[in-house]
Formats: sequence, C-alpha cells, structure tokens
Amino acid sequence: MRKVLFILFASLFVLAGELKAQKNGYELGVRFGDTYGSSLVIDGMIPIGSGRIHADLSFWDDGLTLAGLYNWQFPVVESLYFYPGVGATLSTAGSEVGIGAVGEVGLEYKFKFPLSIGLDWRPVIGLVNYSGFHADGLGLNVRYRF
Repeated sequence: MRKVLFILFASLFVLAGELKAQKNGYELGVRFGDTYGSSLVIDGMIPIGSGRIHADLSFWDDGLTLAGLYNWQFPVVESLYFYPGVGATLSTAGSEVGIGAVGEVGLEYKFKFPLSIGLDWRPVIGLVNYSGFHADGLGLNVRYRF
C-alpha cells in the first residue's frame, strides 16, 4: 500500500507537467510540525488554474498519509501570500484505511531566490475509521521553487 500511494504522489508531479504553469511554478520540499503524527512529510505544490494543489505524503510508524488540498492564493504584501484551502486525506495504519476532510489556512513568503517558506494550520475531520475533529495540524513548510 505504501508503494502504491508513493507512486500516486509521484505521478501527480509527472501529470502536472501537462498543466499550464503559473509564474510561481512548481514547488517541492518538506513539512515540519505535528502533521498526522508523522516524522517525515514530503510537501509539494502544483499550479492549476487560478490556484494550486497542495499535496503531502507523510510517513509515520505503521502507515502513511496522503493529503491533497486545493489552495487559493491572495497577496498580502510583496512576496507574502495568504492561502486558504480545502481537501481530503487518505491514511493507512496497518490494514486499516482512514479518510478525512481537511481545511487549511496559512501564510507563505516567496524569496527572490527559489525558496518558499510557509506556516499553516490544518484542522482535520475524520470521516472513515478516524472519527472526530483534530486541530493539532500546525506546520512549517520549506520548499524549493522550480
């Protein structure tokens, strides 16, 4: 199951090459913080339409989580952006699969060189096999811009 989800996540970036890139382009990096109880999170952005897809692949003790969100971006001041978003998560823990709805609000700074740093909060509502509201998803994103 981990290999399948990893291939799916990698395929998002390959297929995204068919989409028209925005001036900010694609981003790939890591996420630090309390995200789904994970110790390693691969974080990426794929421009699409007037927004972007914010995708994460989180590896943790006995499973992994794939999160996909659609973000809108609003400039605050030069190089600083506010981004709200909505999406879903798919988690595995042993043989159990969980599905959740996720929201996101954050601020992101895009340096003049190809680096973006963002701080965001992701509340999650467990829908299948993980019930309840989880509000501990504060994270720091560091990504390279292509």
